[in-house]
Order: sequence, then C-alpha cells, then structure tokens
Amino acid sequence: MARKASVNWSRKLPAPIVPLDGEPMRTLREVVLYMDAIGAGRQSRQAWRRAAELLLDAAERNGSVADVRRQVMLALILDVRLDVQATAPAK
Repeated sequence: MARKASVNWSRKLPAPIVPLDGEPMRTLREVVLYMDAIGAGRQSRQAWRRAAELLLDAAERNGSVADVRRQVMLALILDVRLDVQATAPAK
C-alpha cells in the first residue's frame, strides 16, 4: 500500500509578508488563509495561480518557501496590496 505524503503547512517563510488588506503572513498556513479570503476573482489571476502551485509544492514536497514568498509578494504588488515598508527585511 502506498504511503500518503506528509503535508507541512506550518513551514515558516524566510520573512513575513505584510499585505495592506490582511494580517502578516509568516507560515504557509497563513498564506493559505489569506488566499482563501481574497476571493475567486483575484485567485484566478495568473500570479495567484502560480503562488498556489508553489505553495502546494512547498507544503507537500518540501519545495522552496522563498519561492512562495517571492511569488506572493509579486501577486500582491500586481494587486497593489503589498505594504512594502512593513514587508522590507530588517536592517
């Protein structure tokens, strides 16, 4: 019998993402919750579809959380919803 792959939604992003219209996202689970809340119209955009692909890869196959962060930030920028100042890495 094939063993079901482990899914890890608690993986942390390299740095938080702060959207203008939501709470800071620090884990894959928080990205999922944000994406669930944005609505089908935004979810259907190419940038968000790619973010969903990378998110699943990170949770199911230990893919890059840095790639997830970059893609979600890109999608937020395209939606004009990224708080750039709050998302910038601390110096």
